[in-house]
Amino acid sequence: MKGAVLGLLVLVAAYFWAPLFAKMLPGEKPPVEAVAPGYQDGSVATDGTGTTPEAPPAPRRDWRKLLAQIESDPLTKPAAALAAATLSMGRDEPIVDDADVDPATAELAAADAAVKITPASVGLKLSGTMVGAGRRVAVISGKSYQEGREVRLTEDLVFVVAEVTARKVVLRRGEESFVLELPERAGVQ
Repeated sequence: MKGAVLGLLVLVAAYFWAPLFAKMLPGEKPPVEAVAPGYQDGSVATDGTGTTPEAPPAPRRDWRKLLAQIESDPLTKPAAALAAATLSMGRDEPIVDDADVDPATAELAAADAAVKITPASVGLKLSGTMVGAGRRVAVISGKSYQEGREVRLTEDLVFVVAEVTARKVVLRRGEESFVLELPERAGVQ
């Protein structure tokens, strides 16, 4: 039985290695084209009639119309809270230019005074925790935060990661504390 398996393996190896060994043997070899067919002498490919085929002209587009389309497309608008929360190169503060402050961000800050803002109301969700001997990390809305770090959504909307445990995170905003818990998975106790 072992002999049959070994013989089969030798045949498979010979099938794949034979072309490589054949290239090493002396003899006449077919020429290898370094450039695409029709371009060997530096000429331009033709359509068979001896003339160069005409390429269709590129459509002429007005850049102002294209810019207007981009600006009117709702899919290219930044999400105010997400754009403000984006951290760059490990910095603790988001990089937001005052000229780029979106009216929706200002409305969110104004609404904060009138309505009680909770982590759930602004869409923060706990998706994981990592509790180790020297480090406790929470994954909130896809970003990692250590204990003591800020979850900054806007200039005025900041939650501090106060405590991270195996199944929940305590966020503080001013004097208020909020608890985010990991969702229960089906069949897991």
